Amino acid sequence: MIANLLKLEAGWVVVVAILAALLLGSHQVSQNNEFSLLGTYIYWLFRVLIQAGIFIAVFKAVERYVERYSVQWLPEAGVISVAMLLSLLPYVLTVTMLDLLVGLPEIGLNGDTAAGMSTAKAFAYELVYLLDNHLALCVMLLLPRFIFNQASNAVQPAPPARPDGAQEHTPALDNAPNVFVHSLEPPLQGELMSVEAQEHYVQVVSTDESRMVLYRFSDVVRQLPESMGMQVHRSHWVAHSAVKQVVLQGQTMKLELNDKRFVPVSRTFRNSVESRFGTA
Repeated sequence: MIANLLKLEAGWVVVVAILAALLLGSHQVSQNNEFSLLGTYIYWLFRVLIQAGIFIAVFKAVERYVERYSVQWLPEAGVISVAMLLSLLPYVLTVTMLDLLVGLPEIGLNGDTAAGMSTAKAFAYELVYLLDNHLALCVMLLLPRFIFNQASNAVQPAPPARPDGAQEHTPALDNAPNVFVHSLEPPLQGELMSVEAQEHYVQVVSTDESRMVLYRFSDVVRQLPESMGMQVHRSHWVAHSAVKQVVLQGQTMKLELNDKRFVPVSRTFRNSVESRFGTA
């Protein structure tokens, strides 16, 4: 069920944006005299959907940048804040252009600038004026993600029970083969080689198959035995037996696996990788 909800996450964002647009439109009918009632709602729907699209695109770009370059010092809240600020400028530029096209007064480019105010200064005021609106909508757009995360956490697979009903007292890292592999359904074919984070999923690759599993990457790392493999990147875990060699390309370190795939090694885990496998 949660997997299906994940596929609808983008749809939830659209629904939230539409509801916000309808709410804004219902409070603007008496102010937008240039439009009919229907025209006002269409205007706000178009405007808010553009705003939502810009923010989501910037948010995904920042999120991927942080993941790709292992920016450990920037937490998720920081990613959201950066995306909000970076998306403000293109949003205001787009709204300004939209208002000019439909004939609404906008930063004086159609003759409504206050006396003595330059266009640049008027645009700066526009940035400040729309900031609270933009931040509020961004928070609303992230509500589906927050709800999904809560639901995802609630359905994380539990460790398998022992046949004799006894309680397991040994740490997950000492389980053999491991809690994570036991939780996979259907059972994993072949020997586990690597795990890669893919947003709310992880891509699990073995010697015989590759599959996407709804699982938090941090839980995967915690449930895999240290004797079996190691985390080498913010989004990558590899089995020791799967590593063919360490590859250095300038300042970049990668691991070549037995199936000829390459896995990046971030600075955070570089010393651990060198201690285990040496250097190229």
